[in-house]
Amino acid sequence: MDEDSIVALVGIICIIGIPMFAWIISRMLSHRERIEMIRHGYVPPPTPFPSRVAGAAAYDPALSAHQQLRRGVSVAFVGLALLIGLSFIGYSGDGHFFPGPWLLGGLIPMFVGIAQIVSALMGGARFGHPYQSGGGFGPARDLGGPAWREAQETERPVKPPDSR
Repeated sequence: MDEDSIVALVGIICIIGIPMFAWIISRMLSHRERIEMIRHGYVPPPTPFPSRVAGAAAYDPALSAHQQLRRGVSVAFVGLALLIGLSFIGYSGDGHFFPGPWLLGGLIPMFVGIAQIVSALMGGARFGHPYQSGGGFGPARDLGGPAWREAQETERPVKPPDSR
């Protein structure tokens, strides 16, 4: 093995191996801590990611569609940024642009993001807060939870005074 190969191998181990090893150790220790708490009769705190535990949280289609919309917008803009960055590869010295297969590195994530956005919008997602009454942008008005929404539905709305 020559010196360049050793440097590349050490670099790969440092960039990929050490963070993966640290993540595995962290997960293992948090699992052991949780099991020991249960063994000693303590109720462990809820997991920070309840969606990873099967059946831990009720499925909320509005929130799920909203999350898919947010992910789609993020992926689409990352794809657009890659497309813009990769498009500079196709410029020649005399000012001509030659599109090539390198643009697929930006086009594919951009269209995956657009597909997620369309799917989320077809699933009922709206721009703004997922529980916002009415559509469109602006501040969320309906953030009080189910009890607040029920109270809003049962009470009579107050009419604004005449402005004549």
